[in-house]
Amino acid sequence: MAAPTRNSSRRFQESFLLRPDLAEGGAVNFFMAGTTFRDPGYRIARDEEHDIYVLEFVRSGRGRLCCGGETYDVSGGDVYFIQPHVAHEYSSHPADPWEKIWVNFGGRVADALCDAYQLRGRHFFPDCPLEAEFRQLHEALGIPGGAARGESILALHRIFLRLHEWVELHPGRGDDCSEAGRRLRDHLDANVHRTVPLEELVGVIGRSPAQILRIFRRDWGGTPGAYQQKQRSFLARQYLENTDLSLKHLALQLGFRDEFYFSNWFKKHNGISPTGYRRRFRQEKNPPDNPDAEPGAAG
Repeated sequence: MAAPTRNSSRRFQESFLLRPDLAEGGAVNFFMAGTTFRDPGYRIARDEEHDIYVLEFVRSGRGRLCCGGETYDVSGGDVYFIQPHVAHEYSSHPADPWEKIWVNFGGRVADALCDAYQLRGRHFFPDCPLEAEFRQLHEALGIPGGAARGESILALHRIFLRLHEWVELHPGRGDDCSEAGRRLRDHLDANVHRTVPLEELVGVIGRSPAQILRIFRRDWGGTPGAYQQKQRSFLARQYLENTDLSLKHLALQLGFRDEFYFSNWFKKHNGISPTGYRRRFRQEKNPPDNPDAEPGAAG
């Protein structure tokens, strides 16, 4: 594993999670994980010789990533994913340094997941709320003994799945789409809790409805209405997975008139009721000690 270069000899403000027993010999090898705290001098650079995956979620603050010939301004809520043998450099903003949680890993299953979820060559995932998933991975890496590897692989798999879902919601690559397309998408993202009519988008970029539909389909692979539905569905699943909000409160958060309308809409788009989805997610996250036992049976 190629070592990073740093802009000074001092240690950065970071905490580390090291598991030498998980760093080799597995389908996924976890070399290091940790948390980077606010440090205006933070900078890391690696050349093409590095042979690890670097996956990081920025909790707050700002920074900059140069990777794959592109430069990205990174801020709280963003994820970046650096793949092996891609030269890169990343650093915190001196006036608003970031705080982030991260993991470095490799292995044949990591390669397979990257390819299977169509993430190869994708480095930047703005506004991708995965802090809970990253923390679950850190918790899994902290499990004592041999169970840590399996739990950590499952947690990593969930992050890959979430990144793939983000790609499905944002099918156009940011550097390939037009300025008009970005403005349309940004307006929809800023108004996710309500339905944005086509006439409102006309006022955003000053184009006709037909032109708006043509621009949005070219840049983002579908209609503005379909994009909003996918985005709402993704956000609803995030609420169900990571909060205990009642369906009534959740429906109001997402702009539905009541929980019954929301439940019917969610089932139409996800094939399961919101209550069933939340129950299934939590059962998968915290399986019973004896899944083969009948309900109510003694251990």
